[in-house]
Amino acid sequence: MSLMPFKSLQAKVVFLFCLAICFATFFSYQVDKIMRKNEIIHSKSEIIYLVRTITPNIIINHFVSVKFAIDQFGFERISALPKGYEILYENNENSQNAPHILIFNTQDSIGFQITHKTYSIIAQRPIEYGFIGRGQLWFFLGFFISVIIALGLIVLRLLYPLRQIQNAIKNFSQHANQAIYLHIKRDDEIGDLAQSFNAMSQKVSNVLLTKQLLLRSIGHELKTPLAKMKLFVEVEKQNGNPSASKFLDFVNDLQQLIDNLLEYGRLSSDKTKLNLQTFSAETLALKALESFDKSQDKILLDFKDNFSIQGDLRLLSIAFKNLIDNALKYNQADSITITIAQHRICVISESPPLNRAFSFYLEPFVRDANHETMPGHGLGLPIVNDILNLHHFCLEYEYKDGKHYFSMIFKN
Repeated sequence: MSLMPFKSLQAKVVFLFCLAICFATFFSYQVDKIMRKNEIIHSKSEIIYLVRTITPNIIINHFVSVKFAIDQFGFERISALPKGYEILYENNENSQNAPHILIFNTQDSIGFQITHKTYSIIAQRPIEYGFIGRGQLWFFLGFFISVIIALGLIVLRLLYPLRQIQNAIKNFSQHANQAIYLHIKRDDEIGDLAQSFNAMSQKVSNVLLTKQLLLRSIGHELKTPLAKMKLFVEVEKQNGNPSASKFLDFVNDLQQLIDNLLEYGRLSSDKTKLNLQTFSAETLALKALESFDKSQDKILLDFKDNFSIQGDLRLLSIAFKNLIDNALKYNQADSITITIAQHRICVISESPPLNRAFSFYLEPFVRDANHETMPGHGLGLPIVNDILNLHHFCLEYEYKDGKHYFSMIFKN
């Protein structure tokens, strides 16, 4: 699990730089706090020493020496205690000859007050942090944060082409038959990546266009000869040729392969447009079952719920037909069962379990060893899956108690 909840690389970079700024600010604040505390302790000790030095001079009214000593320690006399001062030390001696001593500090200064009879003196000096002043400390912090922000902007600018590449890959995944060109002129690894993507995009789109043209050409070129062949075989069948029925099955199987190839070619392209309409599950079932007049006795229909479906009736009926056709081919029982209920159409058949994961069979022209001797070409389930994905519906599979359950779920 990632330590940062952001998926975007740019968001992670911004987060890290913000974290660095916060850390620098917190560190500077702690340094300022420690240095200020140490300086106050040091200044307090100096003031106590100064007060002890000048107290005898105050008692004997030798104020010139007092002023000289205060100046030597860097204090400046003021007329009154500053606003918002905090008392650090105050003597509680009640002796008549002992002066009243008060040590105070404010946010930026530290000072003292000595009162003896009618004489009073108040002095203060700024709190200095040894080799660096407080203003300098925050100046360096501001400079450091400015450098971090500048580096962050530079890094984000360097990463911006990655966002372009990401968007291009997303667009290409949706429109793979159209080459996408990235206009990124750079001499680093990102520039090389952009150029590699441009070359890959061009090659893949050319391959897909070639595949579509090939499928379209094969389909159209074979349709006419197949129609003539089918007509000829049917005539031979009527004339009593014993081999005509077998040849007719071959022709029908080839016709179905061509239809599936053309349909799969249309679905795999980005130009398929759905003819959306609202119809009932019963209408879809009747449309799909039209092609199975000879197998009606092998299909049991369990109709529980006539729910509404919004989609392309032609495409969904093709998906439904392919599920029924697969079930009839591989079924080892007397019949298959179709249940219709709760936005779900389920085709149930009995046969041994699949040898591989269900996702394996969703690839075109894929079949396992157990099915090689059976009729079919491995296009049925891929077509079903593509049609349902096109509608944002889904195909679910389950095997239990020796039965296969293929379900079309008509909920987004």
